[in-house]
Amino acid sequence: MMEQTALAAHWRQTLRWGLIGGLLMVFAAAVGMVQLFDEARVVIHPVLSLGYLSLFWFVPLAGYLATKVKVLEGMAAPPAGLRNVAAGALSGLVGWALLAAFTLLINAFNLRDVFVKLSPKLVLLLTFGRGLGAGLALLALAAVLLGTAGGAAHLLPRHWRRAVILAVEWVLIIAILETVFTQVLREVGLIRVASAVFDEGGIQWWSAILIALLAGGLSLASARREGNRPNRFKAFLFPSEGRRRTRNSLLTAAAVLILLVILPQVMGSLLSD
Repeated sequence: MMEQTALAAHWRQTLRWGLIGGLLMVFAAAVGMVQLFDEARVVIHPVLSLGYLSLFWFVPLAGYLATKVKVLEGMAAPPAGLRNVAAGALSGLVGWALLAAFTLLINAFNLRDVFVKLSPKLVLLLTFGRGLGAGLALLALAAVLLGTAGGAAHLLPRHWRRAVILAVEWVLIIAILETVFTQVLREVGLIRVASAVFDEGGIQWWSAILIALLAGGLSLASARREGNRPNRFKAFLFPSEGRRRTRNSLLTAAAVLILLVILPQVMGSLLSD
């Protein structure tokens, strides 16, 4: 009986996060973020635009959270397995169902008198320009794969999971801040490097792979080197003694303030503007 209750709670959690992911995708589309950002920026050329990133960013996180179990003190966490993967896929499918219903609705009815952002261009973006049948099938595939990836993250050891997350973060940070990095490379005389790595407001797909491998590799190497040694940076920021914690917090705040003051001067006129 307890096992059935736990299983029912598990699937309710999966459906809840799938619905949240679907609602966030519908919200991003309805307020015009997908269309506006798709026209504004490329993140990874020619694979990913900022519009599609704003649409899909939460789906893998929903897949991960759908199977995240709260472990009570003194109890062991249940082993991760295929149930995590299936729950992640289901959360992506639930999110897709909401977005697909939204797409069919705005395609069937002209709602632009009330919601000006619900244009035919949005339907084209949500269906990848392939028509409703093939487009919604591709949309389902993307949502399920991303949700599955989030659920499958539970199968990775902690240091590998952290490496993957850092790799994705660094790719996105460098891609979104392409203008800043291009300016820095130009100021230090590396114009050819900037032209090779960045393209059309984003980074080349092969550059994204290299950045991901480098960031992930450094994270794994750092984890292997640290081993069981205490985290000195964490100990500095969060010492056990109250006075030291206050002092270190003030020092950190001062360092950040100094960085914010000198960074525009170092970067040149780009950040100053």
